[in-house]
Amino acid sequence: MSAVRASRALNASPSITGTLSMKQAGKLRSSERPRCLLVTDVPSTALPTDLLRALKDGGAVQRDFALTSITSPPPSLPRQPSLSKTYHLTFPSAALAFDAHRLLSHAPLFPSTSTLRSRATALTPPPARVQFTTDSADQWTAAQLEGAISALSGSYPAGATRFEAAWASREGVQGRRVVVKGLPGKVSPQELAKLFKDCKVERVKDAIKRLPPSPTSTTSVWAVTTESVSAAYALARKVHMNWYFSTLYGETYLMRARVHW
Repeated sequence: MSAVRASRALNASPSITGTLSMKQAGKLRSSERPRCLLVTDVPSTALPTDLLRALKDGGAVQRDFALTSITSPPPSLPRQPSLSKTYHLTFPSAALAFDAHRLLSHAPLFPSTSTLRSRATALTPPPARVQFTTDSADQWTAAQLEGAISALSGSYPAGATRFEAAWASREGVQGRRVVVKGLPGKVSPQELAKLFKDCKVERVKDAIKRLPPSPTSTTSVWAVTTESVSAAYALARKVHMNWYFSTLYGETYLMRARVHW
């Protein structure tokens, strides 16, 4: 069963997957208590290393908590504009996850972002700063990918390789992928390979991969995996706010690029 199908099957039962409050998680048997958290109040410009430093400085995790225990949203997701984003944290034990939840519920890691919550009203309360989740990092990633693809209502580009959790969660690519937006909707990977030929693109399958576009977008979004972090930043500097000329339509497209962590 694929990761996306597995996520769909799990999501069919609220008792198996989803988010839980401290009260709900506390009612579970010790062997069933979740050891994963979703931290929702992280500034959109923060890197996983920034979050790890803040977690350690705030005493929410132990000093040996690994960067690999922090999972970022998949490239180009979420779609909606926001000043903050959500990260998935995996703890060695449920007890440590509960300790972190207690602390993060009362002491925001990034107070400047949390002050935005003061604008919420009784009718539109702010989302919880931290929640338990029974989803593993791969299941959480798969669920987001499934939602992005299903939103396209069958209009996913024909012949495009699928946007799957195994690709999004591949180890060792943090900081080596560049998300490039604004390219023509019908541009091919071969055309982009020529555009990025001097940018030290990794020589593997799906090094240049089309991502699901917004449902109403006429342009395309791509992820380019490079050989190193420095190469990724060099590529982003090269194409960001630069123009791409389409020989097919004779039009220019303004590209935007950022390194994905």
